[in-house]
Amino acid sequence: MTIEFDRRNLLAAGAMASVAAASATPASAQVHAKLSTHALDMYLGKQAAGMRIDFSKKEGDVWKLIKTVTADENGRVGEQLMSASEIAVGRYELLFYVEEYYKKAGVKLTNPAYLDTVPVRIAIFDAAQSYHVPLYFSPWSILSYRGS
Repeated sequence: MTIEFDRRNLLAAGAMASVAAASATPASAQVHAKLSTHALDMYLGKQAAGMRIDFSKKEGDVWKLIKTVTADENGRVGEQLMSASEIAVGRYELLFYVEEYYKKAGVKLTNPAYLDTVPVRIAIFDAAQSYHVPLYFSPWSILSYRGS
């Protein structure tokens, strides 16, 4: 299966999404702080149902695994990665298993796969704010931003 797309349009869409995220509702207007994520498969053109995601916190020089979650049929994680009572200032990593996802979907990849796992490292700098970390991906590209 070959899907054609214009890289400039894809990058422009990502740039517009980041502008929209930057102009989102200010933290003072948000009721519940949380950390959430979702994954969208740009190659197959659908939500990344079944995508495995590891969530870790940096402690000193080591990443400590907090939990492993799986994206639902909408590419979202049903539970929040951190709720208002759990969210804390610090450095965190979401590790998306892209190669595993495509192998399960039957997509022929290069050997070795160009992307195997994709780490997205973020900082929670204000525990009163909400953070949403989407990942748009294909076998050859990734895009992430701070969503609302």
